[in-house]
Amino acid sequence: MVRIKSKILFLVLVLYSVLFSQNRMAIVLPSDLKTQNNSFNQELVNDITSFELFLLQNKIHYSVLYSDELKDLLLQKFDAIIFPTSVILSEDEFYSLMSILENGMGVISFGNMYYIEDDEQIDILEKLYGVESQQIINSTNQNFVQHFTFETNYLKHKKDFEILINASALKNLYKVNNQYSFSFGCCNNQYDLTSSFYGFKSSGRFVHFGFSFNQIISDKNSIENFQNLLLYLLSWVGKDSGIWLTKSEQHKKYFFWLLDFTKALTVNKKDLMQFFNLNFPVVVASDNPEKLISFFNEYGNQLSFALKVSCSTNIDTLIKK
Repeated sequence: MVRIKSKILFLVLVLYSVLFSQNRMAIVLPSDLKTQNNSFNQELVNDITSFELFLLQNKIHYSVLYSDELKDLLLQKFDAIIFPTSVILSEDEFYSLMSILENGMGVISFGNMYYIEDDEQIDILEKLYGVESQQIINSTNQNFVQHFTFETNYLKHKKDFEILINASALKNLYKVNNQYSFSFGCCNNQYDLTSSFYGFKSSGRFVHFGFSFNQIISDKNSIENFQNLLLYLLSWVGKDSGIWLTKSEQHKKYFFWLLDFTKALTVNKKDLMQFFNLNFPVVVASDNPEKLISFFNEYGNQLSFALKVSCSTNIDTLIKK
C-alpha cells in the first residue's frame, strides 16, 4: 500500500509540474521512468518525491524533463536544471549535458552520476566538473558528517553548519582544484575530501551533493539550514558566470567584474548594485582619486580592488600584469 501511494504521489507531482511550469527551472529524471512497464525503484521515487515536495512547499515552479531530452535542451530557456537523484546517462546525453553547462545553463546534481562508454560505467563528475573522485570503502557502516563552511567570496551565504548523511548514501568523495571547483567543506573531518562542491565551467555554474535530498538524517535545525542553502543556490546557479580572464600560461581562470569609470560623469547606483549582486570580485578603475574614495566610502565592503589609471583601461594590459 505504501509503495502504491508513493507511485501515485510521484505521478501527481509530475503532472502538476507539467500543468503549472513557468520554464525557469527544470528537474531531470532518468528516462527509464518514461516506460509504462518500468518497475519503480522505490529509493529513486522517494528521492524525487522529497525534492519536488521541497520545491512546491517553497512555491518554486519547475518543469519536468527526462534524461533522453538533454540533447534538445539548448533550444529551451531554463536558468538551471536539477538532477534530484542518481542517474546513468548515455554517452550522447553526457556530452549534451556538458554543452548545456558550458553554454551558461546552471546545473545542480544529487547522488551519483555515470555515463556508459564502450559498455563501461564512467563517473561523470570528473569530466563534467573537473574534480578528482575517490571511492569510499565504508567497512564500519558509519554515517557521514558533511561540513558546510563559506570561506570564498563566490557565495554570499555565510551560515556554517553540518549535516548527517546516511551511511549507504555516499559512494565517492571528491577533491576539488580550487581554480574553478570549490569544496563546501570536509566530510568526516577529512580536510581535503568532500561530498559537496560548487564551481564554474565556461559561462555556467554548477553545484553537486553526493547524496540525495532523502538521505539526510540530521535534526530539524540542520535540515532547515541545508534547505536555506539550497534555496540560495537555486538562485545563484542560474546566473551567468560573469567575465573570465585567463592567464593561458598557467591554465588558470580568474574571474571578476572590471568597472571602468574613467569617462563616467555619473554612476547609477542601481546599475552598480547589479554587478555586486553577481557574486564576483569587483575591480573599479578611474582616473579620479576622489571618485575612487567615494566608491569605497559607500561600497567598501563590496569592492575588491581599485585602480587609478590615466587613460581608458586596457584589459589586455591588465591581464599581463
